[in-house]
Amino acid sequence: MPLRTQQAYATYLRQFLAHDVDITCPVCHKKAVVKTGGYRQGSPLETQVKAVCPSCGFAKRYEDVPPTPLYATANGIKYGRITTLGGPIDPFFQLPLWYQDDFEGETLWAYNLEHLHFLQQHLAAGLRERHKVANANASLGSRLPKWMLAKRNREALLKKMDAMEKR
Repeated sequence: MPLRTQQAYATYLRQFLAHDVDITCPVCHKKAVVKTGGYRQGSPLETQVKAVCPSCGFAKRYEDVPPTPLYATANGIKYGRITTLGGPIDPFFQLPLWYQDDFEGETLWAYNLEHLHFLQQHLAAGLRERHKVANANASLGSRLPKWMLAKRNREALLKKMDAMEKR
């Protein structure tokens, strides 16, 4: 693991949605995947997002998720699909993530291996450099919870992440 990290304050959680999101299949409880098709919020790629399980054949398309009322205008109600970032569920179908585990009353989670590796590198780094990155306060490095960044938890969290990776 690196002694320092420089990318954490220029990385955003939504960037990990460009990769597939690993989930727990709601039918067989084995590893499944949300194929994001390089998803970017508000892009027409919503039609490419789908959840699939290679073990049992479960499949669901994001475009089949009913739109939610977002707001009302003089011309009527505007509808859309809501992605929920920042929790132990996938942002599209709200299915539980494959990479998650409890840690001292908190939930440790990652969308995919890329996200998990990012967290491992950031936690293992003794020096986390910001270098005056614009909008660094919205970055993933600045939004990680204090329990995760606490030095006393570092070794135990890294062991737990190693176990999660081997699941």
